[in-house]
Amino acid sequence: DLVVKQGDPESKTFYVINSGEASILKNESKFFNDPDSLIYSNFSYEPNSATLVKKIGRGCAFGELALLYSCPRTATIRANTDMELWTLDASIFKSIKRQSASTDEQERLLLFSGIEIFSSLNETQLKSISSSSSREMFSNGETIIHQGEIGESFYVIESGIVSFHSGEDIVGECARGGYFGELALINDQPRAVTVKATTKLRCLVLSRKVFVQILGNIEEAHCFMACTSCPIFAPLNDYQLMDMASSMRIEKVRKGKVVIREGDLGKVFYVIISGQFEVRKAGDNKPLAILSRGGYFGEHALLRNDRRSAS
Repeated sequence: DLVVKQGDPESKTFYVINSGEASILKNESKFFNDPDSLIYSNFSYEPNSATLVKKIGRGCAFGELALLYSCPRTATIRANTDMELWTLDASIFKSIKRQSASTDEQERLLLFSGIEIFSSLNETQLKSISSSSSREMFSNGETIIHQGEIGESFYVIESGIVSFHSGEDIVGECARGGYFGELALINDQPRAVTVKATTKLRCLVLSRKVFVQILGNIEEAHCFMACTSCPIFAPLNDYQLMDMASSMRIEKVRKGKVVIREGDLGKVFYVIISGQFEVRKAGDNKPLAILSRGGYFGEHALLRNDRRSAS
């Protein structure tokens, strides 16, 4: 008997095989008249020209494509033995798929919201990241990243465990909610370690292009948060602060580096996002002040068009 027939426009059921065996048969599609046309017809089932694709048995399912895309059946399913089938109506099938998609979106969002480097992003930005991610599976022992190669992706672990290798040494492990691959993208450098799956692994993956775009949003978000905690900007509203943040850039400073030197011409104003800075005048043994997050410096020389009064 034919359970499903190719070309049948009445697609109302999804099937799961409980027992028995069936063959998937397919007649090749042909284009209407013009071979360059994108419009084509799925042949109806023709026994003499149908090609066997494969045989399926207990636990296999079929019929979902026609339901998902509201199109005619794309293949024929022929029972080779007596069969027992579980069936699901199209409306229920679509409802379950929608619920599944919603749950998956929520789980992705939860994972990305727990990542430290994304902590300054709002929910809309996190949803954008989540929808831009793809899912990749890796088997136990598979190498995901090779030390020294160019980085093209950022990984967030959904399930499983990875180990980090430097040469022959294992230098760390990471499990669900952990992430890797960001340093090579942020610093535009080769991969620093080799990463291997030590169990069956499932990851959410962002491409280099998407990750770099996200970094721009993160930098602006960090600048905005710094501005909101800066007393000099207290009179400004959020829209004015956002406009200011979009014109700022983040500068990383090593411990001990002189950011401003007394006597130099002033060209830049600074707001501290993290860390501590000392303000000193030449000849003084003790600092005039110690500034931390939300602190600022460099404004006097800009306002007065004067030289820096301290280092």
